[in-house]
Amino acid sequence: MPLPTIDSPTYTLTLPISKRKISYRPFRVKEEKILMIAAESGDLNTIYQAIQQVVLSCTNETLNIFQESSVDSEYALISLRSSSVGETMKPNLVCSHCNESASVKVTSGDLVIDEDKSIDNKIKISENLVIELKYPSFADEVKNGTLQDEVDMVFDSVCTAIDKIYFDDEIFDTEDYKQDELEEFIDNLNAEVFTQIVEYIKTKPTVKIPIEFVCPHCKKKNDQLLEGMESFFG
Repeated sequence: MPLPTIDSPTYTLTLPISKRKISYRPFRVKEEKILMIAAESGDLNTIYQAIQQVVLSCTNETLNIFQESSVDSEYALISLRSSSVGETMKPNLVCSHCNESASVKVTSGDLVIDEDKSIDNKIKISENLVIELKYPSFADEVKNGTLQDEVDMVFDSVCTAIDKIYFDDEIFDTEDYKQDELEEFIDNLNAEVFTQIVEYIKTKPTVKIPIEFVCPHCKKKNDQLLEGMESFFG
């Protein structure tokens, strides 16, 4: 006689940037093992791949973290973690005064999304030419982080931030064009427009948990922010 099957509850969430509704279940022991093994490796690429594998499984293959913005990805991950192992986390933080490590209890209920809603994602270049921007996907940011040259990093970010180009009655979706075609288009922009795109990228919303703690070693107060995907699953 086979052992009984354990049903998992189903939850829903709305991604803060794309506004997509996602159904998900908590991750199970086998998936927690995948995350633990990845975390022990200390390799970011391994951690990201493990998180992607788990999230795809828990969302019935509907949410690929590499295709979403980093904000949506991190928000979904924290929601998934909270429903799976609880809201409490104990990350190891480094004291800003004595540089000693301390395990600090935090809760995902304190999560905030830092967003500047006053920023317009459209730049009007002329009466017949408008650029529509988007925040880079998580995959774009991971790729950008591997670049060694700072100039390359900036230009790569600008390329991935351009979503659509409106010229007269035509709409050009940048997904239909190669990297070198986008780079040529960007090379012909004036410096002011380029700067506006860079500034838009800098306003990208962030997912963070503000933390206040007293260092157990030097007894001094710390004010820090827990942010970054690997921080929430470390």
